[in-house]
Amino acid sequence: MTAPDMVCHMSSAIRESLGELDAGPPAGWLRYPPLNWLAIYVVPWPKGRGKSPAALLAERPTSWEADVNQLRSLVHRVADRGPDAAWARSSSFGRLSGRDWGALHHKHLDHHLRQFGV
Repeated sequence: MTAPDMVCHMSSAIRESLGELDAGPPAGWLRYPPLNWLAIYVVPWPKGRGKSPAALLAERPTSWEADVNQLRSLVHRVADRGPDAAWARSSSFGRLSGRDWGALHHKHLDHHLRQFGV
């Protein structure tokens, strides 16, 4: 996956948490507590091992500047929303609290940014 594709993927994951993108019903073993909690808070994610729902890979890059600005804006929206707001369910991790979504976004962004040496 190219860096522009990855920026769009990260934006799509954030849009899912905000309820702006339906990536489908929860599926897979990570949707069950406490497995989802372990995957978010404890277990490191290996490189190139996960499968993302197709909806989180569908957005195509436009321009680098526009896509990075969109990602930045989405990160700010999540931070401004706070952990006590209502959050959408995850197609991979099931029902999550705002705190869980925050930790998941941190881990997801860190995981992909490290892949590109950021």
